[in-house]
Order: sequence, then C-alpha cells, then structure tokens
Amino acid sequence: MTLPVSSSHQASPHLPSVCLLDVKVELKGKLHVVLFNEELGTRDSLCCVCLGEFELKEELVEMPSCKHIFHLDCIHLWLYSHTTCPLCRSSVLISSTKTSVDDDNNQPDSLETSPV
Repeated sequence: MTLPVSSSHQASPHLPSVCLLDVKVELKGKLHVVLFNEELGTRDSLCCVCLGEFELKEELVEMPSCKHIFHLDCIHLWLYSHTTCPLCRSSVLISSTKTSVDDDNNQPDSLETSPV
C-alpha cells in the first residue's frame, strides 16, 4: 500500500507563524545575559537543554520570570519553537503592561467610611 503524494506544498503545522516569529525575535533581544560565576554555580551548573556544564565567565541567558539560566545558543534554539522555560515551563512572554497592584497601594482606599 502506498500513500498518495500531494503536489501542493502546505505550511507545516510545526512551524511557528510569522507573527509568533516576530514576538520571538523581539523576546530574544530582551533576554538578560549574565556571566556565569561561582554564585550562579550554587544554583545551576548544567544547561538543561544540552546537558552541558557552564564554564566560569561564560555568557548565559537568565529567564525573566523564573531566573533559570541556559547557554545562549541553546535557549535561542528552544525559543524558536517554544515560549516557555525549558526547565519549569513558566511563560517567557512578559506583559508590557504592569498590573495595577502597586498603583492601588498609593491611592486612598475608596471603601473607607467618613464619621457621621
């Protein structure tokens, strides 16, 4: 039994959309680059993407939400097809709008009652 061969080329469902690629290119430019040192080595010593050891003074990327660190090339490759941390799966996309929790603390409480 043979499978039919299609002559038309369709986009692969595994490739990210152009819009998502734009977001990922922007995201890669905003990732925090750190130099590996002994202090970072106490919490992370391996890149969980390639399982390679970090070396002193090596440039690594620190994820914004969870602070996990990875080799530059490894995390860029990962982010091509994912928007989460490869270790804990927390979202890498950072909202450009902050929540108003801080603003609420600076405003007078509208539920206070006045003495009658």
